[in-house]
Amino acid sequence: MMQRRWVSFGFIGAILLLAAAPAYAAGWVVCGTLSQFETDKCTLPGYPPAQYEYAIVDLTDEPIRVMCSYWNHGARVYNVSPFFVNADNPTVDQYWGGFAYYRGTQSPGDNCPGGGWVHKYWFFYDGGKIGMPGGRGCLNPQVWCRAR
Repeated sequence: MMQRRWVSFGFIGAILLLAAAPAYAAGWVVCGTLSQFETDKCTLPGYPPAQYEYAIVDLTDEPIRVMCSYWNHGARVYNVSPFFVNADNPTVDQYWGGFAYYRGTQSPGDNCPGGGWVHKYWFFYDGGKIGMPGGRGCLNPQVWCRAR
């Protein structure tokens, strides 16, 4: 269960504004790699998703929260909150997106050896469609965990 702590945003007239902000029991710690994921359950052994959040460091120096889903074949691990991607020149264009890893799917390129996962970048195109224009091949990144 996520606990809440109150954060003060100051006074407006005689009214104190308070907002609920999540309070976490612990910070992020490395708890394994994607190759250790049980793809049929989207679980890292010893760190059940009901008790832990997962994160991966990709396109930043800090852990980015991810979730895992599975449907018919394989599993997909992807960032929960989109951020700006494909923005080499932000004045021209930039898109909301992130990264995804998948394994055990029916995709023709899903054949990574040694427990690796296919890495792709994704973003929203005009009209709300999602594209995966490229990635960095087969990877086995560290997974970070944080107690819920």
